[in-house]
Amino acid sequence: MPRLCHLFLVLSLSACEAEKEEAPKAEDKCPKVGMDTLPGDWIRVEGSKADKTWRFRFLEEGGKPTLWLTNGGFAKKRLVGEKRTNDWKFTEVATDPAAVAAGTKELVRFYVEPMKKTCSLRISQGTVVQVDGKEKETIAPGFQDYLPVPEGAEFSYQPCDGTLFLNKAATDKAEADKELAAGGAVFQSSLGDALTVGAWSDVAADGDAACKYDMDLYFDDARSQDKEKKVRGAVPAGEPVNGFRPWTVTDWYAPWSGNHHFQMYRYRTCADGARTLIGVSCLEAILQ
Repeated sequence: MPRLCHLFLVLSLSACEAEKEEAPKAEDKCPKVGMDTLPGDWIRVEGSKADKTWRFRFLEEGGKPTLWLTNGGFAKKRLVGEKRTNDWKFTEVATDPAAVAAGTKELVRFYVEPMKKTCSLRISQGTVVQVDGKEKETIAPGFQDYLPVPEGAEFSYQPCDGTLFLNKAATDKAEADKELAAGGAVFQSSLGDALTVGAWSDVAADGDAACKYDMDLYFDDARSQDKEKKVRGAVPAGEPVNGFRPWTVTDWYAPWSGNHHFQMYRYRTCADGARTLIGVSCLEAILQ
């Protein structure tokens, strides 16, 4: 297990004080690690390096212990768990139950064991699949270590519930519907300083028309930046047209070729001042 100060410096996310020769008791040093509390964000570490493509947020969702997991790429999964005697058992929530029942779709499984002495989580990971109507579990040998994400580091975690569109489909609802009918949003585009990216939502489902609507942008799982490498603030949504609200960005800075991930966190702010998340639209695209 790496020393925490070393890990934070490798991440370049935050600094920490030098470790003292006489460490505090585990119960005092690791208040976030235990069978009764696992809140917050965690990132996988290997040796002295952290891997942001493996991370999760632990939370209560609908009264159930839940992980929002990113496991090795950009895709987000929702795992629901149960607390056992010495660990937590989490299983991916199926988005295609029919495929799971037919045995053609594997689900992710995590066993999470709190490690007080190292302020970490020790995780066994694997898959489960249906074989002849029964669950078959396969767990990879060994363990993976996770530490709390350093304060100040901001990644995206929440699984997506909507689709983003590029170029014409981002500004033309009919074109967006056409792409979906043909099998899904077009995921290839030229790269550039000002890409057009957008989503569409049902105005009635969004909420009170008197509220304000805006969005936060994420690119490759981190807050989107402009040309000056400054994080972009909230971007206002467009005015409704024929019962649909356009969430359009015409100047998304994405001048890099390759595989990239666009995310749009859509919010509603009403008279009480509370900013409420109403959806997360996403697209993994190839820019060239």
